[in-house]
Amino acid sequence: MIHVQMWRKHIPLFAESETLFRYVAYVILVCVSIQCVYSTNHTLNFNYRLLFENYVVSKMEFPANCTDGNNVMRAHGDVWTTTAGSCDRRICYENKRSNRRWQINQDCPPHIDYLDRINCAYRSDSTQTFPKCCPYLYCQNREPENTTVPDPSPDDCVDRSPTTACMYWKLKSNCTYSADDLVQRLYNFTVGYCKFTCGFC
Repeated sequence: MIHVQMWRKHIPLFAESETLFRYVAYVILVCVSIQCVYSTNHTLNFNYRLLFENYVVSKMEFPANCTDGNNVMRAHGDVWTTTAGSCDRRICYENKRSNRRWQINQDCPPHIDYLDRINCAYRSDSTQTFPKCCPYLYCQNREPENTTVPDPSPDDCVDRSPTTACMYWKLKSNCTYSADDLVQRLYNFTVGYCKFTCGFC
């Protein structure tokens, strides 16, 4: 207790005001969060490919200046495509602090495997700008198939209850009439719902 009082005596600001301490901690947390968001939005800080909603982003470092596929020097912020009419995007980025230059690659996502080869196919519109020119999977509308299994007729020799349940009730009631009230109710159930398992047909 003596140590606590001495601490309060020498540092009255933090000892007496928890609100101020929480405020400072909150400000630090907000600053760190802002830095994380800033780093996330700049793909240069990552060494792996990122998959966005409509395109894939990767990067390539240049030893000197940014150059395109025709060896034309590009400045910071320049945007170009790999070839004329190609559906992609290349961006030159220069980090002033580290004096490093990167090429940001934005490409269409890879095609995915799909099962419905009759009604679905990839389409693209070359007149659109990136990333709207990227191929997309298009499926035609069709009438839904009726997958409903009709209820069995009372005359059908089938179990209307699951087979596992019928086997259990057969074990309990032996599928026979009984004077015992509980067993009799089980028997009545098996007559209507376990005809096949109990051999009633």
